[in-house]
Amino acid sequence: MVNFTACKIAFETNATNLELYSYTGLTPNLPLGPGRSYLISEHGCRTLCGTGAEIYPWATAANTITTWVLPIIGLLLQAPFESNQVAKTFLATCRWIGAPIASLSYIFWNIKITGKCAITVDMAVDYNAFPGPGSEFSQLRDSFYILSVMNQYALSAELDRAGPSSTERFLRVALFDNDLALANPRKGMVHRREKLAWSLRSGRKRGVVPIFISTLWFLLSLAISIHAAFGSLGVNATAHNLAIGLLLGWLPVLTLSSITDRSPGSADDVRRKLNRFLAHIHQGLQADTTNPRYKGIQLPSSSDNHDYFTSFCGQARSRWHYGIAHAILTGTEDAFAAAHGRNWTAHHNARTILICAPPATRHNNIWFDFRELWQIMGATALVGCSVFGSFIISYFTPTVGLGCRSGGYLIFFIITLAHFLAESAVWWVFPRPSRTRDRIGWAFTLMEMANTVWLIYILSAQTFGLYQTCACWSSSWGSGSGGGYINFGTSAYYKAHIIAVYWTTGTILSSLAMGAGFLYVVAEWCTQSHMWTEDYGDAMAGLKATRRFKKYTSWFRCVPDWVIVKFKTHRPRCLGEKKGRRSLVWRWKTLPT
Repeated sequence: MVNFTACKIAFETNATNLELYSYTGLTPNLPLGPGRSYLISEHGCRTLCGTGAEIYPWATAANTITTWVLPIIGLLLQAPFESNQVAKTFLATCRWIGAPIASLSYIFWNIKITGKCAITVDMAVDYNAFPGPGSEFSQLRDSFYILSVMNQYALSAELDRAGPSSTERFLRVALFDNDLALANPRKGMVHRREKLAWSLRSGRKRGVVPIFISTLWFLLSLAISIHAAFGSLGVNATAHNLAIGLLLGWLPVLTLSSITDRSPGSADDVRRKLNRFLAHIHQGLQADTTNPRYKGIQLPSSSDNHDYFTSFCGQARSRWHYGIAHAILTGTEDAFAAAHGRNWTAHHNARTILICAPPATRHNNIWFDFRELWQIMGATALVGCSVFGSFIISYFTPTVGLGCRSGGYLIFFIITLAHFLAESAVWWVFPRPSRTRDRIGWAFTLMEMANTVWLIYILSAQTFGLYQTCACWSSSWGSGSGGGYINFGTSAYYKAHIIAVYWTTGTILSSLAMGAGFLYVVAEWCTQSHMWTEDYGDAMAGLKATRRFKKYTSWFRCVPDWVIVKFKTHRPRCLGEKKGRRSLVWRWKTLPT
């Protein structure tokens, strides 16, 4: 077994070894100072010390396990897995861990859609209005919450064959029509939606507290690691333990996102409820063939045993899932809601337009909306800052240069980014489901598995000391990276001159990205909670708090809003300008009609 302590003594106390194995090349990343005489070349290290690894003693490995491995496992156990689905659980885990940019992009986009549903409900009435149960506002709250749940499921081939326009019209009738006659006249449309929404809300509230506890455990571990690292500046083990925590700074954000982008109960049970609900609507449409409102809805002649929604695709577990809600919300905004603004239900014939609004696109229900770039950039920045914060710490910890740890982090990010770009490109080329796209999807699955295995290797190597080798210590990856030697005796010198700046930079970079992710997810959860809160009184109390929060933070949202619309209007829409409006933007004022 390699013993670097004994090797250091053999090198420094033997004149012959100093002459043969001292490093004499350039050291661009090493400050000039007394530690220069203790540099041994990588070749000399291999000769004197050996080619193996100096495995950490159990006490050091156990410290990493308790500090990082167990909190990471605790976070993963709180991820939104499906019960009794071993294969799906394995594939979902590989996707979340092996493709974090893609996963977070999908999750953030779905959170954006549910947030749009919540804003649409909030803006339906005046700022100071909180209508009671059974009101039109309450009915819209049920409708848009059901829509947000539908958004997490894939459309069946049956609905896909019906055509985008017919599918959207069918779902609009199911969500917003109050007059369609059903088989049981005592259970009309309003009653059916109210019952379904109540059933979905009652299953949603589980699992929030354990996720918060697991997240706090991870944050506590990170705080302890930061304190320990800065108390032992220049010490290799503490530096790289800190880097591991920063590397995974995106993981608690992803897990915490699941409490907002959460399936209300068992995915299969929810799917069956949605399909039963739509089957009743289907039967009603088949019976009512004379109403011009339902003209053009082309569906199969029988509703028996039809699945309108199939697999559960929420929480990024399925690639290339866009959801149906964006098309319905965008069509509603384009028709009248965006221009009318707050109290849009006062618009003439608002409910009729909700039911009969023209499709947002003439082609299909899935298209790339450039407003989605905000979510993509946020996901990329979160993962990128987390990885590069850890990269900075490992790169500038002696020996300075690109080595096993910093190079491993860089490889993980390159695979993650390449995976996301390739997956997006395939979606652009093949926007509709096809056999070709499915075959390509398996290649992405293998890529996710490989990146997951690579991350597990990084964690294992850091935990047990597999990186304690001459090759890794010399940081000699790539020409000109500054490595090729091992510094046996300058930790104190680095601590006094250079290490603190880089460690502080890396820690701040990763921590700010993680903190921004937390703030975004928690803010969205708080401002959307009135949609899924089961008790109506509590929901209205939450809506009141949401309106106050949005009113006093409206100045912050004006900045990105201005960036989006600056070529269409001379001032931000949140300040009251109507011209060029594309989407419903939250505000507390009601525009004059």
